[in-house]
Amino acid sequence: MLSLFRYFLGLIVLIGFLTPALAESDPPARVGRLSLTEGDVTFRANRQDSGNPATVNWPISSGAILDTERRSRAEVWVGSTAYRLAGNSRAEFVTVDDRIVNLRLATGTLAVTIRDRNQADDLEIETPEGRVRFAGTGRYRIEVRPDRTTVAAQSGTAEVIAGGRSITVRAGEMAAIGRHGPAGMESAPYGDDFDTWVSARDNQEKSALARRNVSPYMTGYQDLDAYGDWDSAADYGTVWYPRAVAEDWAPYRDGRWAWVAPWGWTWIDAAPWGFAPFHYGRWVQTGGRWGWAPGAYTARPVYAPALVGWHGNPGRNGGFGYGSAPAVGWFPLAPREVYVPAYRTSPNYLRQMNVTHVPNVREIDRAARPDYQPHYLHSGQPHAVTVVPANTLREGKPINGTAMRPRDMHELDKAPVASRAPGRDALPPAGATPPMQLQRGEPDAHPVHQFIPPPAGQQRAPSDMPRGTSPQANHRIDSGANPDANRPPPMIIRNDEGRAGRAPSPEERPARMAAPVAPAMPAAPRMEREQRQPMTVPSAPREERRYQPPPMREIQQSAPQPRPEAYREAPRERPAPAVREAPRPMPAPSQPREMPRSEPRQAPPGDGNRGGNHGRNDRPNEHGPH
Repeated sequence: MLSLFRYFLGLIVLIGFLTPALAESDPPARVGRLSLTEGDVTFRANRQDSGNPATVNWPISSGAILDTERRSRAEVWVGSTAYRLAGNSRAEFVTVDDRIVNLRLATGTLAVTIRDRNQADDLEIETPEGRVRFAGTGRYRIEVRPDRTTVAAQSGTAEVIAGGRSITVRAGEMAAIGRHGPAGMESAPYGDDFDTWVSARDNQEKSALARRNVSPYMTGYQDLDAYGDWDSAADYGTVWYPRAVAEDWAPYRDGRWAWVAPWGWTWIDAAPWGFAPFHYGRWVQTGGRWGWAPGAYTARPVYAPALVGWHGNPGRNGGFGYGSAPAVGWFPLAPREVYVPAYRTSPNYLRQMNVTHVPNVREIDRAARPDYQPHYLHSGQPHAVTVVPANTLREGKPINGTAMRPRDMHELDKAPVASRAPGRDALPPAGATPPMQLQRGEPDAHPVHQFIPPPAGQQRAPSDMPRGTSPQANHRIDSGANPDANRPPPMIIRNDEGRAGRAPSPEERPARMAAPVAPAMPAAPRMEREQRQPMTVPSAPREERRYQPPPMREIQQSAPQPRPEAYREAPRERPAPAVREAPRPMPAPSQPREMPRSEPRQAPPGDGNRGGNHGRNDRPNEHGPH
């Protein structure tokens, strides 16, 4: 009895230790959104990322960096707080999670508008000279210059901590911070072009109706009132209907997919309002039009990369394709359908993500099991399913209304339905390292098995090709054409033979074929690679490679081709065809027939005693070989 009690006690202690560990592995439930860009704005996922042009509706998570060029601007929302960058600025979102938003302003100007007191407590901004915290709602401006940093409160109250001191900046005041701490307090200036733009953006953000139906912690709700209408629907509660969409429009059909860590495949919508309706809530159809149902109100909604179900399994299901290529499809989830993420989460995280539409916790737990068989409302509706080639998703190509959509149930029945998004193993992202860059770092790798030619519009110029290769050679290898079709001119081959000095003998040919081939011309690695490739094809006719007339007799031999050194004989020193034929025993059958007939027919030593005729044994020699 005592041992059983100890067993249960140890199990309880183990669960107590594992639960926080599982919760720590969950991705953050709160993210930011890049809502606007003007001019040249560069986005980097982290400091190791080389950067790409910023994309609207891209999720902002921990480590994201934004750089604006001169006369450029950018806007980011995290919940109900807006962060706006002026030109020649750099901001790094060091931490964006459920507890804190930590932003580092390296240079330039940042305007912060805080609308909710609770989110002001979570925010902290770092500058080279100190830190800034906020006591409540308001509008603030922080500017980092080479000689000093200024913090101005246009409304609200901020706290500046620098040089071991803390000062309070009230509305209308501006604190100047030097290298050794606070340098003084001034009157806050106001009225330049950047301040005017910030005020106009704040006035455009009219979300009174949206804030009644969703939490202010839901990132991206600010544009819903300007681009749609709210109404109530039976069984779904409050529903938001987008305006100005095409007749055949469906959710998750106008945008593209991107691999965003740690969530995996993430939907980036092209609509200016396309963030909150695609990362929270569910989609319904009422009265022949699509509507977004945010679900039951929750104070801290959990972000999801894309609330969809999937059709097809790229690489495993050959019956579902886009022409001859494998295809993948998806459809929006409806209310009371459980979303199962492809990334690892804790049970509590999964419940919080689905509780707004699935109040039954047991149904949520059952969906996380491997044997879960989902039944989706929109999976069997062709107008709700979007299907594209798998490479379109993998390469992040834009998807719009022209994407292929199945027109009957027969096509959809060929594809299995999956609740989880494809993983990196089944559908790896193209990422920021295309196949050509992989070869650039591996000059000795064989591109026959690694290189996948890009589309015609994305092929590299010959100057971008890896060293030692040519566009013609890559095209010949990838297309599977005859390797002899693109041989170099015969004069190059004759010059190569001239450096060898002599032709290989019949005894050397098998050994040379088995031995590794060494490069003959370091200055022309392309020639070396092309001559090495056909060594495994002994029967390849040499006249096709040299483009010469066929009367030369040495071309008829079936021996393998020699090394590149054997093709360097000069034209004046080239041996005659008869000289190459002389060592060959094949065309002279008289010698093999003469030897075996003369020796076995000689009389043995004892034949003389029997009186045999010695001339009969010599008869074959009299007539000669036949």
